[in-house]
Amino acid sequence: MRENIHYWVGIVLVGIVSTIIMPFFAIIVGSIRLVALVVDVCVFPYNCMVAYNQKFERNKSLSEALKRMKEDFETNKDN
Repeated sequence: MRENIHYWVGIVLVGIVSTIIMPFFAIIVGSIRLVALVVDVCVFPYNCMVAYNQKFERNKSLSEALKRMKEDFETNKDN
């Protein structure tokens, strides 16, 4: 009988403590998610800019290579 009472007192105490602590976990998790959202919002334009710049540089190097090939073709055509 006494063990049964200890069991139920323990269950009640765990319920009370978890009810008190849960909102704090929610605040911590919510703040972490808000920070992640802010980081995503700030980093996304930078990632787009870097991707555009890399694409631009790649296209620029390709056009330079094509220009060199065309010049080489023109010089070899005369020979």
